[in-house]
Amino acid sequence: MHCVIGTAGHIDHGKTALIKALTGYDPDRLKEEKERGMTTDLGFAFYGENATIIDVPGHEKFIRHMIAGASTIDLVLLVIAANEGIRPQTIEHLEIIKILGIKRGLVALTKSDTVEEEIQEMVKEEIRDLLKGTVFQDAPIIPTSVVTGEGIWELKRTLDQMIKGTPAKEDRGYFRMPIDRSFKIKGFGQVVAGTVLSGSCHLEETLEVVPKGFSVRVRRIEIHKKPVEKAELGERAALSLLVGEKEEILRGDVLVEPSALNPTHFLNAFLITIKDNPFPVKNRMAVKLHIGTKEALARVILLDKEELLPGESGYAQIFTEELVVAEVGDRFVIRSFSPPLTIGGGKVLELTERRGKRNDPSLLRHLLLLNSEEKKVQIAEMIRGRGLYPISEKELGRRVGLFFLSEKLNELQKEGKILQVEGYIATDCYREAKEKMEKILHIFHQENPFRKGMRIAELKSRLAKEMAEEVLEKALADLISENRISQEEDFVKIRGFEISLSKEERELMAKVINFLNKTGFSPPSREELKREFWQEKRLEKVLEVLKEKGELVEVENCLFPRETIERAKEILLNLLREKGEITVSEYREKLNTTRRYALPLLNYFDSQGVTIRRGIFRQLRK
Repeated sequence: MHCVIGTAGHIDHGKTALIKALTGYDPDRLKEEKERGMTTDLGFAFYGENATIIDVPGHEKFIRHMIAGASTIDLVLLVIAANEGIRPQTIEHLEIIKILGIKRGLVALTKSDTVEEEIQEMVKEEIRDLLKGTVFQDAPIIPTSVVTGEGIWELKRTLDQMIKGTPAKEDRGYFRMPIDRSFKIKGFGQVVAGTVLSGSCHLEETLEVVPKGFSVRVRRIEIHKKPVEKAELGERAALSLLVGEKEEILRGDVLVEPSALNPTHFLNAFLITIKDNPFPVKNRMAVKLHIGTKEALARVILLDKEELLPGESGYAQIFTEELVVAEVGDRFVIRSFSPPLTIGGGKVLELTERRGKRNDPSLLRHLLLLNSEEKKVQIAEMIRGRGLYPISEKELGRRVGLFFLSEKLNELQKEGKILQVEGYIATDCYREAKEKMEKILHIFHQENPFRKGMRIAELKSRLAKEMAEEVLEKALADLISENRISQEEDFVKIRGFEISLSKEERELMAKVINFLNKTGFSPPSREELKREFWQEKRLEKVLEVLKEKGELVEVENCLFPRETIERAKEILLNLLREKGEITVSEYREKLNTTRRYALPLLNYFDSQGVTIRRGIFRQLRK
């Protein structure tokens, strides 16, 4: 397990010197840093085989670089000088660390050789007061001096123990590495560096640079300056990439497995404000967003309040001016423009493509559940949030981590909260889908009391935009197997529904069929039939019911009983088997009728796939 250690603390408190004493490396790499004796950008040093130390700048002007480094660390080394004690950037860095969710750390009390032991104890008490109520309240405080060597061995021993106790990171199942350094080296070309947050990558593998969207190929991988075959979860890696001439890679870009992440402008989040803020966070406030190694201009839309006072928390949607790359669970920091201060931050709960509605109870409840400390609750709500569009186990893994995912999914299935339909959907959403399907059929029967049912294709068309096809198919099949609806050929209806007819209407049906049977292959049109039964006010209703039941077929305004159609088909098939092909005239003669009736019948059989027209002839369709 690789551990990333990050430093934090005020300028000139000895972070860089301490790292050099611990590792032998000087993390200041820029010329101006060495000239000024001040870290202005991220520096890196290797601590043994299984850890990397990120040296972050302490000056408030370079706080954005500090955030870029701190966003990927497992363990924080808070550096406070014994001769100065707690300073402004000490407090700001500590707030950033809390916002970023870093829960493990220790304190190095540097420059201990410059003050008396009594002063050291006073500073320790100040530090304890500062850390009280935080996850660092019991963190070790170790006095050190790079001049005398005091405490360096004890600090190393404590670091070693904490590194061994670093919990395994939850893998999301795909390669992802936010880039915090990007430069070119002669002979190696484009080189980028960062911490691998999930998955692994191999030599010659093709990766995608997001949000820019172009592909690169991995030519060389180094871990701790040693060439390796692959970079894995948790490791600090440097990758030499084959990049197009016009393509540019900068800090803030992210290397991912192709198509693994979609950039977005909208992040639904849980937002916490720093209690020492000089002003509240107001709705639609413009801020600088720091997420991963990216800095972007953004606007905070508060979803449940008009403003967040210092120390308060709430749900918000972060709208970014440019596309950003994020994942559920990512931590972020927001800073004000003027004065340039860290004012808050939080956790990404959901990636979305649309603006959220403020004060929407359903949205707020959804975000509340996504913000649960229980992974099972998060997973269940993530599935429910997808409605009737199944989410795969792989995609869920990418959202919440693969650790214990199968176990949680099995538990949720046993509890009856989710079910599998290709991927996973919430049981209550699926139940609502079936109820909606039944409701559509009920309404259809009310509006069409003389139709035997709704065509399945029509039902699917109505629901196509509301649910995935596989969910629709399963819901339909389940309703049929549960005897809640019934299917007859291409039609479905509520179980037990029948077309309701009075005794008089049924008698009229029999009269109409009897009359039409006598007309043979020369039946009347609808208008002619109305003249025949001019006294019957219910004729139209009866005709529609006969058509719906399939007892009557209307062919180009000619009304044929089903039995007549079947006899006409039998005569046609026998004639074609005898002659191979026939004309309208030959068929007319065989039926002993006129062209007015023979041609519509042939056209009907063409449409039914019985025959095919070849010029003036009809042939059997193969």
